[in-house]
Amino acid sequence: MLLKGNARVAVVAGFLISLTLVGLLFIAPLDDASHALRKLGNPFKHAPSATVTQVFGDATWTEISATATSKPAQDDHDAGDDNDEEDVDDDMAWHPAGHLPAAQQKASDEAMALEHIRLTTNTTLRRNGTFFPIIFPGQGSYNPNIIPHPSHEDTYIIVAQRDKRDDDELIFYSALFCEAMFFDGELICIKPPLILPIQSTTTDACEGSKWEEAREWIGPHDTRIFYGVHGHPYAMFSSQAEHHCFGEWLQRLDRLMPWLPGPSTYTNDSFFHATDLKRPPPFGAMEKNWFVFWDRNNQSYLHYDVFPSRTFAKLDRDGSVGEDLSHLALSDAQCLSDYMPSVNPATNLEWIHQSTNSLAVTFCNRTDPSCIPSANNTRLFTLFQHKSFYGHGVYEPYIMVFSQEAPFSVYGISSKPLWFEGRGEAGGAWAEGTWRPDDQSQLLFVVSMNWRRRGSGYHGFLDDELFVSFGVEDQASGGAAVVAGELLAELNLCDQG
Repeated sequence: MLLKGNARVAVVAGFLISLTLVGLLFIAPLDDASHALRKLGNPFKHAPSATVTQVFGDATWTEISATATSKPAQDDHDAGDDNDEEDVDDDMAWHPAGHLPAAQQKASDEAMALEHIRLTTNTTLRRNGTFFPIIFPGQGSYNPNIIPHPSHEDTYIIVAQRDKRDDDELIFYSALFCEAMFFDGELICIKPPLILPIQSTTTDACEGSKWEEAREWIGPHDTRIFYGVHGHPYAMFSSQAEHHCFGEWLQRLDRLMPWLPGPSTYTNDSFFHATDLKRPPPFGAMEKNWFVFWDRNNQSYLHYDVFPSRTFAKLDRDGSVGEDLSHLALSDAQCLSDYMPSVNPATNLEWIHQSTNSLAVTFCNRTDPSCIPSANNTRLFTLFQHKSFYGHGVYEPYIMVFSQEAPFSVYGISSKPLWFEGRGEAGGAWAEGTWRPDDQSQLLFVVSMNWRRRGSGYHGFLDDELFVSFGVEDQASGGAAVVAGELLAELNLCDQG
């Protein structure tokens, strides 16, 4: 069969890439492959790919996520289906830019007028100080994660949801992963991306719910990767579950991809197999965005909700949990009432959701010899988001800090939403030529945060950098390197009595 056009170019490019990789194996020992790639340049970077060219091409980063000229099918984020309470109804129907009902337009304008905490990003990674693209050559992706490689400096493990927009079928979902390095301001795979081998699940819990079609979905959604205590890596993902049409699962990440040399066959390890996580009742049909946290004794807990009140419980190694413990944090009700971002009750089109994993931070600098982690200066934090949907999804991220000791009371909440430089602003050029409203800001859906420093695991200090990673308009992946002290600088502090 004759190949034409892009197909012939892609085959030739693939052959050349293969020759390059074979050459690298002879040029350098396997342990030095990353060094050789950095020295020679990334052989995958300029390989022709319909997907990469379509999404990135030669566009500037502000243009990358504005390539769609017609409205795509509603997806996990734009449809407003982040949990069971959100209904897709006539109020959430898509409206062309400038054609919102008056009440929605007023609420949208008020949301766009919010003042933000403008974060400084690492300019050694991207000179102009904007957030960086995360690229899986040959594959579209969104909702990415970044963790430091367990053994190689300046190398990272990246995982993201594979973009299905060009697929002929609608039910197969998967997460991509690869080892990646920075080249010219982009975090890009140094080896071909692979599918993370997460097993598919089934359930009868979708029957009779509005999510009945989700019963047919195959594969994981919204995979998050992170380090826990003892330096163990984990993957948390959404899939069909025993009590939920879609629930959360947890598994050791080193069972799913190449990791440190040595066996990973200790079946007594917690979450050795993919484990169906439970929650205290009541159960929602669609449960998403839970996160794990660890106390000072390394006991694990699951955190389910931050609004209108918190829900969290002790987690056992089989996925079972104890009772909801949030009622013990007596100061939380007043703190959440005082400092949580407001939700517009008039439109019923705003929500507050959990977003990322948790991390522990000591509130002093690693470089300070007198900075010794203790119960008095070390706390946990996570990132949650205020979501609005006025014809287009907009997410505003906030930090919540809470104690690492029972009853895990909230310590503080961001006084303003966070802003990552490079995000398209309301009234900016980022939405030109697309269906997206030009009077709203760009959709950044923050997925995960992890310490950049290899070996940090779960714990860091105020002067340590974090990678914060996010989906861009549900069709591209981006990230930013931010010093922890900036994320935590402008907190409203709670009165804990």
